[in-house]
Amino acid sequence: LLRVGAPALFAAAHIVPVISELVQRHPRIEIELKVSDREVDLVAERLDLAVRIREMRDSTLKAKRLGEIRAVVFGAPSYFARHGRPKHPDELARHECVVRLTDGDAETWPFRVAGRRRSIKVGGRFRSDSTAATNAAVARGAGIGFAPLWLVRDLVDRGEVEIILEEFEVARVPIHAVWLPTKLPLAKVQMFTEALIARLKRERL
Repeated sequence: LLRVGAPALFAAAHIVPVISELVQRHPRIEIELKVSDREVDLVAERLDLAVRIREMRDSTLKAKRLGEIRAVVFGAPSYFARHGRPKHPDELARHECVVRLTDGDAETWPFRVAGRRRSIKVGGRFRSDSTAATNAAVARGAGIGFAPLWLVRDLVDRGEVEIILEEFEVARVPIHAVWLPTKLPLAKVQMFTEALIARLKRERL
């Protein structure tokens, strides 16, 4: 039995396909997936490992880097036709921004300006805690959005949204598998992480 924790949307898009492959290839393996966008306690949830998308701050956990994701600013051609296309992050203050509500400061977006990281205050008339809702609103021209590229890749490929301000993007965010230091990286954990690394290398994150 392998118990895995992961963020909800990332789990559906990337963890579940890996689990499906593993259970088909290995008849004896069982996998439980704990899906949550909060940072779960590995001990309390009895997890063998968890997938976390961020820089590692907790030095008490063992970690293995799995890949990285790119975050982008994007908008619909219809919005840009009506309101213009921002050329600099400072111009976002004059635009409608569709804000995804999270536990952190959702109304500031990170950029790299003149070689330094800057948080830019944004705002708009539509906010939601649903990523699907905010991305759909941006695609319909309600404003400019900010999201991991993998979440909007289909919209970009179909031409429903366009990426902007690429030259101001911050460094990509790492994806880690973490586990307790008291546990050795068992064969089942290693098998899972290797399969996930292989999948993420094939994806355009």
